Amino acid sequence: MHQYLAGADGLYNETPFAQKGTKGNPGSGGGKGEVGERGPKGVAGLDARITEIRYAFSVKRPDDLPYNGAFDIDWDAPRSPITTLQFKFGECVVYQGDNSVWMYLPGSCNLNWMQICVATGAITGLVGADGNKGDVGSKGEAGADGFDGSPGLTGIAGADGSKGEMGRRGYEGPYGAQGLKGDSGINGTKGEVGATGQAGTDGTDGTNGIPGAKGADGDKGQAGLGQKGDKGNDNVQLVPAYSIAYDGTGDSVISSYNASQTVRLSEGTYRFRFNSLIGDGNYIVQATACQMGPGGYPLHTYVLRAEQRFVTIVVADHDNNPLDANYITVTVYNP
Repeated sequence: MHQYLAGADGLYNETPFAQKGTKGNPGSGGGKGEVGERGPKGVAGLDARITEIRYAFSVKRPDDLPYNGAFDIDWDAPRSPITTLQFKFGECVVYQGDNSVWMYLPGSCNLNWMQICVATGAITGLVGADGNKGDVGSKGEAGADGFDGSPGLTGIAGADGSKGEMGRRGYEGPYGAQGLKGDSGINGTKGEVGATGQAGTDGTDGTNGIPGAKGADGDKGQAGLGQKGDKGNDNVQLVPAYSIAYDGTGDSVISSYNASQTVRLSEGTYRFRFNSLIGDGNYIVQATACQMGPGGYPLHTYVLRAEQRFVTIVVADHDNNPLDANYITVTVYNP
């Protein structure tokens, strides 16, 4: 930079007069300025979520989606699906009636399925199986060499994301193998005699009648003309003496044989009364039960009491807790 001293103003007609100077040449271009300071860090964006649409249906409705996430073969229509599909948490299906997308979220709602959106564009299906290998085509002409692209800029490393929320509790695992039998403990001291319990209610069944007197022997008949047969096996045949199909919650008999009365005594406990006495109460009972609908439990049955006039059956879940069933069948065999 240069500095100049201004000269004294001249006079014109005794009046101070400043003469205008000529315009100077343009100055040379200035140098590149310094790089400015780096701006503040921006706010992190929301985490992206990607899901997979594994199946589409059109005959059944979203209300019919399986509670346990398992689609059996021909669930929606013949060959739809062609194999059993077991869905995992966060996987989706599409209802083609309105293009609604439903995600499997067990534990989030009553159906375990929740609609998350409606598909507005084309829906890409699952990748199909590889086709047969085609014939080798003729060799094409070599293409021209492409231009080398310029290297891209290295992006700034993103900030560490915040810690995610704790995931949902996992499903209960299978029961472990039974452990080894432990050593017997020391015998405890004998406890005090407990108070006498309340007397139970009287039963409704009467006692068996007194057998009648034996009748007089009849005259011996003439010998038969047939040949003596071979000795048979000492096998015992089981003859059905009682059978019933019963709606445990609707309290209605669907079908029966030799049935007199059916009573639900309490939660999961049922008494089936025979129309006639069966032997001496020593018979075989076969009983099955089921519970239908979302949230159904595997059930088993056992005999609580067996008499000549009735049999009492208990229906229970896997923890042996009595539980009402939608459908019960009982068959009694008299040996």
